[in-house]
Amino acid sequence: MINICLVKYGTEVQGFEINQLTKDFLTPIVENVKEDYKIHIATDKPDIDLGIKDINFLKLTDDIIDAHEHWSKIFFFNPYNINAGIEDTTIIMDIDMQWQKDPSPVITYPVETGEFVSMNRWWRDNDMPISGNFYKFKSHEFQFVYNEYMTNFNTIRPRYYKDGIVTQPNEGEQYFVYETVKRKQPWFNIKLQPAEWCMKVHTENEEKQKLYESRFKETTRKDYHDCFFDAIWTYKANK
Repeated sequence: MINICLVKYGTEVQGFEINQLTKDFLTPIVENVKEDYKIHIATDKPDIDLGIKDINFLKLTDDIIDAHEHWSKIFFFNPYNINAGIEDTTIIMDIDMQWQKDPSPVITYPVETGEFVSMNRWWRDNDMPISGNFYKFKSHEFQFVYNEYMTNFNTIRPRYYKDGIVTQPNEGEQYFVYETVKRKQPWFNIKLQPAEWCMKVHTENEEKQKLYESRFKETTRKDYHDCFFDAIWTYKANK
């Protein structure tokens, strides 16, 4: 069983109405993925109807949102929060991604014992290779990420902003996840999906867009525009 996990709170993300955004994100998965899966959504409004059957809603209280915001994603690293089976895998994704094709290759991508699969963060300006838009791992192998976070989240959360690693006080979750998994090498290792599967585009800043195109070519030795429409999904930044 694949446990597909999302966090959703508030009324909009990146200017999009959040319920419609969530439905649009999940519908291609429901329509195409053939392997057994279960959808879990941590949300402030668990009584919504997305037109999709059998979603497991986990309630996010105001206190939880105030304390963790989108770092609530880390709750899904604890398999007992979603009643994951011992042979299950867990996928954690952000809802502000857009599928261009059948998402099955991304969702059913194989993960072996000790592997932590993520997107290739080819647009990066540092050596941190993973993207918080997508994590996949065997459900019962990475609870240590949750445990470490919950032990000291009041110190962990602000550190990345204070150290100048991220530009917003609520950012840094993917850096924490990466550092925590990396410390467990060689018993646990990071595996990246093909860079060409996900394209990032900037809708407002031409300079940043040109930088994306350059960094994609540096990583893949391929032309950004030749690959864009063959990508499985995209992330459209507007800030």
